Amino acid sequence: MKMQFINVPADKFPDPWYMPLGQILLGNAIKDISDVEILDGTIISRKEILNRIDADVVGINYTTLSVKNIPEFVKVAKAKGSYVVFGGHAATAEPLSLFELPETDAVVVGSGETALRNLLENKLNPSQSPNTYYRKNGQIIKPSKQIDDPLPHSFKSFSRHIHGLDVEKYLENYVKTTTFPHIVANRPMNILSQKGCPERCSFCARYDKKIKRRNPKDVIDEINYLIDEYRIDYVFDTADTWALGSKWIDEFSQMYSPQIPMSIFANIRDITLNKLDKMKKCGIENILFGIESGSEKILKSNGKRYSLQRIKDVVKQTTQRGISVSGSFVIGLIGEDYKSLNETTQLIDELSVNEKFHPYMNIIIPLPGSPLWKDFTMDKKFIDKYNNSLSYNLKETRSDFLNARTSVELGDLRKVRDSLNLKAGLETQVEYAR
Repeated sequence: MKMQFINVPADKFPDPWYMPLGQILLGNAIKDISDVEILDGTIISRKEILNRIDADVVGINYTTLSVKNIPEFVKVAKAKGSYVVFGGHAATAEPLSLFELPETDAVVVGSGETALRNLLENKLNPSQSPNTYYRKNGQIIKPSKQIDDPLPHSFKSFSRHIHGLDVEKYLENYVKTTTFPHIVANRPMNILSQKGCPERCSFCARYDKKIKRRNPKDVIDEINYLIDEYRIDYVFDTADTWALGSKWIDEFSQMYSPQIPMSIFANIRDITLNKLDKMKKCGIENILFGIESGSEKILKSNGKRYSLQRIKDVVKQTTQRGISVSGSFVIGLIGEDYKSLNETTQLIDELSVNEKFHPYMNIIIPLPGSPLWKDFTMDKKFIDKYNNSLSYNLKETRSDFLNARTSVELGDLRKVRDSLNLKAGLETQVEYAR
């Protein structure tokens, strides 16, 4: 049996350089019972993917930002006799919508490793697969049980067991698509030391709120493997909450002797001076903080539980240790007005006096599965319009949200975003969906 995982190309977003660790994780879970191939629309053309579809099972990573391209892919897959199954954060948020596509056979919600393995072992009979919605005799059957798979020991075996991944293409994309122009790296690669985030930020659509961590030694072994196998010179650990808790950081810092620099994502609330010292010891030279706004009103309304003074203190403490800060901002959040927008630009100006602080900015993207989406679409004015995520249109959805939940105009947000990103050395008109 053969399975192909497809990342359908998204519109208006740069081709990211990150390796598709989610699909690699799934591929490793079934590699002993199936041939596995990943067709990634960020490095392979739409036409090439369509021509290469030939698997018994086609798994599509569903994102609302690629929704208008999805019907073509599933029609081709079904015409070639493939069993079509969807997964991903958006699929978990809106599984029933996907059955509006007649080609959809199943939708896996939450973690999919056990679900996919059971599906293949049972010859595409989904009745025994956890986390799986499926179609039977014209009816949509809900999962009989749901489980949460643990993180694997390693992602590193993709080069030997999974076809379709040209590592060099991802490495080449870094220079063209990075949101970190201040980071000097020629051959960077992403890893995932942990997964999940317990925070409830209004704009976040991820389903995994429970933290799962890999053994620190396994992470260190993987970094060393990537250095030896691919000559990487920089590591991006894309776990959302690297600094949450102390035990894992303590163990990692005691075991790890860094050969190359590293960048991590962390929550401002989790930072302590002791943790910063250990991060420096681990070779961490850059931390991305999701600051989001310079207005305490907006921070509070959108689930960011820290003050402006806390932001300033943590940025100062971090940079004093020689660690640069990438500050991510999202404008157009719930309650945004021109006063709060001005407060954000003022905070950025104040922080940017520090040469080791590097901001970049996005305009809000309302995503199914986020608290913001639920609040917005339950409005009587929109409840019918947004009852099916397959009709998602970013421009229209963003405009409707801003009109309903803010008092700012999209054109003004674009001017603010473009001005800041231009100063940061980024393309002004590009959406940076990270």
